[in-house]
Amino acid sequence: TPLYRTFELVKLEAQKYGVAVTGSELVGPVKLEYLLNNLNHYLGLQGLRMEQILETHLMK
Repeated sequence: TPLYRTFELVKLEAQKYGVAVTGSELVGPVKLEYLLNNLNHYLGLQGLRMEQILETHLMK
């Protein structure tokens, strides 16, 4: 399940109880590809690839 889907579902459930979700927190390791998926969804980025992230070249 993509992280953004989980976050959106939590917001919908909270809304049923009159609660606004204003943020979230990641605890533990997360694969970079999962974070890229969220960037593509929330920022509307098209065609963003892992090779375009500077830090991926620094880790080698």
